[in-house]
Amino acid sequence: CSWRLLSARYKNASCIDRLVDRAVELHGAACFATCALPLNTTSDCYLDCYRNTLLGDAGYNISAMKDEQVYGPWLHGFAEDDPREGGCPLVQPEPCEGSQCQPEMHGSAELADIVV
Repeated sequence: CSWRLLSARYKNASCIDRLVDRAVELHGAACFATCALPLNTTSDCYLDCYRNTLLGDAGYNISAMKDEQVYGPWLHGFAEDDPREGGCPLVQPEPCEGSQCQPEMHGSAELADIVV
């Protein structure tokens, strides 16, 4: 079988990531506040707090984040184009180059439309 893309919205990945990170940082503020550099995303303290916020941490009285609290900001970043409204701007990807851009069709597969 094969598929074809009917439509797509491309967003800046670092913008989308920041929205999710901000939600985690707000939810786990009690833990992140104990880090020497609370928003140093590569520090052990930050990474421990991030994990403990997602899973919950009784020591900081942080309940585990609900799925919607994690994917909600991600979805909003795609739904909204204006950063002032909590969204992420559209980006245009570079054209595809190389053999992977022209996949071979094998057999008599039918096209299935997938709406993204």
